[in-house]
Amino acid sequence: MVIQPTDSIQTVEWSDVQGKVILCEQTGRPFKLVKPEFDFYKKFNLPLPRIHPEVRLLKKYPRGMMFNLHQASCNRCQQEVQTSMPQDEPVLCDTCYQVVVNA
Repeated sequence: MVIQPTDSIQTVEWSDVQGKVILCEQTGRPFKLVKPEFDFYKKFNLPLPRIHPEVRLLKKYPRGMMFNLHQASCNRCQQEVQTSMPQDEPVLCDTCYQVVVNA
């Protein structure tokens, strides 16, 4: 079953979305939401997405950047990591990233 996302998530419940698909407005590809994703949108009062996740990802990270891995040093501990971030952007290793986000 297909659902049409509304501009407001306030009246939408997980039972309205569970097991249903949304058709991407750009490609027509169907996609489903998972509960944690729905909970995130609900918590921050964000409308449900209308664009397929892969299309959103490619818009944010163009193909040339997405899988262009190179070696870099963690900005905090200098451990070597592989990243697709631009050369001039600071990067963190997994351990330092977890320290920062859980602080």
